[in-house]
Amino acid sequence: MATATASGSSPVIDVAELLDKQKVGAFNVLLIAIGWFAIFSDGFDISNIGYIMPNLMRELHLGPETAGLVSSASLIAYPIGALGLGWLSDRYGRKLALIIGCLIVAVFTFATVFVTDAEGLAAMRFLTGIGLGGIIPNIVALGSEFAPKRVRARLIIFTFCGINFGGFICGLVAPSIIASWGWRGLFYVGGAVPLIAVILMWAFMAESVKFLVLHGGREAELRRVLARLIPGFVAPAGARFVVSSQASRVPFRPNQLFAKGLAFITPILWIMFILNLFVIYFVGGWANIVLQGAGMKANEAIYVTSLNQGGGVLGGLVIAYFVDRFGFLSVIAWGVLTAATVWLIGMPGLSVAWIAVWVAISGFGMQGVQYGLNATPGMLYPTSLRAFASGWAFGVARLGAVAGPLVGGFALAAYQARHLSKADIAQNMFLVPVYALVVGIILAIIAAIYARRQFRSYQFEEVVAPTN
Repeated sequence: MATATASGSSPVIDVAELLDKQKVGAFNVLLIAIGWFAIFSDGFDISNIGYIMPNLMRELHLGPETAGLVSSASLIAYPIGALGLGWLSDRYGRKLALIIGCLIVAVFTFATVFVTDAEGLAAMRFLTGIGLGGIIPNIVALGSEFAPKRVRARLIIFTFCGINFGGFICGLVAPSIIASWGWRGLFYVGGAVPLIAVILMWAFMAESVKFLVLHGGREAELRRVLARLIPGFVAPAGARFVVSSQASRVPFRPNQLFAKGLAFITPILWIMFILNLFVIYFVGGWANIVLQGAGMKANEAIYVTSLNQGGGVLGGLVIAYFVDRFGFLSVIAWGVLTAATVWLIGMPGLSVAWIAVWVAISGFGMQGVQYGLNATPGMLYPTSLRAFASGWAFGVARLGAVAGPLVGGFALAAYQARHLSKADIAQNMFLVPVYALVVGIILAIIAAIYARRQFRSYQFEEVVAPTN
């Protein structure tokens, strides 16, 4: 047991050390499953707009530029949700912030079914995005604070697989839902999923033990959670709980993200987040539209596009093992794979089967890179600012997510204005993300070198918390 007793004082229990020594038990699995489902709901609602955009463009008479803006509306709101709910999480707890985030998503996704024009659609997607933006960073914070260090990256990445699985399932069910209920039916389903997540979190999710220690005043709850987490554990009477990496909660300030060893790596991580999300949302937002424009049947284009998310699930599961074993070198390898395959999607003359192969493999690569990046804030930043640090990383990253659909819309309009053939438009569209990938690979190499020098491995580790 991670217990020490100072002379003349109460027993001291270091919960960080205590958690790191535990095996992954039934309670961990329950928390991971709930977090996974919350992320699943996030992925379902992020992806649905891409699958129905051709229908929206026809019914609401949207041009490519307007379609790009509508696709980006929820992503523009992400920083608001990430930072606002990150603040709420670091002040009042991860569980409350996650419940509020999922409630926001459910309410405004349901409200989207009533829109009749582009302005209303963009407004509802923006408000939905506030909730979506708060889910991911708080799942990162909560998951990393319960997971033993030796499997932390693996468990965080596994949880993140829910986002791609949500997008994949959305693509599989979208054609039948659209055929039966129209495009609005996808928003009915999309609103119900996060509502189920709210019920599960309210009933079964526990608050982070590290959060409870640092904030104090909830010792009874802390002891209950520890008893569920570690069967047979009974804290000695009068025991004092601590987190070894910091003596007390330190109020968050943005400059802490650049303190000491973070001054160099935080900007590099942010830029990599931006570039990779640019690629993901460029392809996710426009692949269905471009493939249909190039002559692929609507249902075929939706199913093929969903393979980007399906490949991403596998990419996340596979990279989880390699991140724990080889650290940031895995991100480099997955980035190279993505750059080598994403441009092949638009190659002229390919059959539907070959396009599906390249979509799936590129999804395996680009989503795998994102999982590796997503796990990094949970490993690098200390508990007191972990949710905020994750929120800032995901919030800043939304610049890339917003830019992806917007750049795609303007690029498509420009290629159409030049009267290029459908095959040439497809080829040029899928070449755009390759440039961002090349820059990202170079930065990933720099980050790997930094990790090696700072931590003597290619794996990132938690830095010492700022003291002021």
